[in-house]
Amino acid sequence: ALATRQFLHQRLSARATGRLSLQRQRYYTIGRYSSLPVPRDVAAQSYRLECTYTMSREFNTTAGLDVGRQEQVNLASASVGANTLTRTYRADWTWTYRMLQALTITQRNTLLGNYVSYPFNAPADRLLLEYGNTTTLNAVLTPRFSMDLNHVAQVQPSGGYTIEAT
Repeated sequence: ALATRQFLHQRLSARATGRLSLQRQRYYTIGRYSSLPVPRDVAAQSYRLECTYTMSREFNTTAGLDVGRQEQVNLASASVGANTLTRTYRADWTWTYRMLQALTITQRNTLLGNYVSYPFNAPADRLLLEYGNTTTLNAVLTPRFSMDLNHVAQVQPSGGYTIEAT
């Protein structure tokens, strides 16, 4: 299921989007396949809030926030230790500035936190953080020839975590 609502103003627009899903994953043997993946159900929900501000024809900026939750339930009793609950939080900010008629710069910054917990195996809980930055300089040299210069930076620390009981 998908739901979207958009709000408009002359220079400011906002959009809210939500999504729910339930997947049933079952596997059957075709030919000689020695082992099958574990049958499972996957429930997911997410929403995104996004706001765009257009200051002028030369400059605009967009900021967004995504929040998601996905639960994977293995149906075989021997595999429940691998059940997972994943919470994802992502923020992004993009701006574009047209410096000259034929020269535009765009920058996109993203920050992501991905928490994977194992309800029946807490010491295995993992956290992935990610920061990304992409800067693009676009030059239109002639009507038939343009050039992009991209710079990409990304940092991805990760590790285990524990939830402190109070």
